[in-house]
Amino acid sequence: MSTDSLKLFRPTTVTLAAVAQFLVAGAFLSTPAIRARFGAESQAAAVADIERQGHDGQVLVDTGIRFDASGFESAIPGSVAAALAALAVLNLSGSRVGRIASLVFAPIVIAGNYAIMASNKGAAQAVAKVFEKTGKDSVRDIDIQSFLDAAESVYPSWLPSLAKGRSATITVGSALVVLLLSLGSARAYFRKAA
Repeated sequence: MSTDSLKLFRPTTVTLAAVAQFLVAGAFLSTPAIRARFGAESQAAAVADIERQGHDGQVLVDTGIRFDASGFESAIPGSVAAALAALAVLNLSGSRVGRIASLVFAPIVIAGNYAIMASNKGAAQAVAKVFEKTGKDSVRDIDIQSFLDAAESVYPSWLPSLAKGRSATITVGSALVVLLLSLGSARAYFRKAA
């Protein structure tokens, strides 16, 4: 084999970066999968709690508050996972565009993950703002934390551990993508593959 043909072999750094991208993609799919499995039960528990408080459970539907995997709760993580998988395939094929897009996209994924974590911690405040925008006095008396707790109670006890693992996988995996694709062997591979 000539020296030029040896340079075209994919370095381990690129393969590991692609594996990390596939793992991060899988982590993004875990949320809609869990919501698809437990979302209807969670929605029913929230409605039941609101009705127990003496209010119409329809308020959740009227305000667009859902606990299932419909809408953007699935579309966004699914789109991110698809983009990550596509970038991994491009990187494995030696595409410079894939490498550059990966180096740009990975920090955005990390920032997005932290934004999601922060918004989850402020769920009660976000729901209060949604209720306030309705202008209906009847929703002001709803104990928001109570129905959020009821909705959360149907999920398995291992869900918080999964959420922490998901977040760690997204953060560490995305950081690894940047690190691995920035190493000299990866840079040389993408130069030669072009």
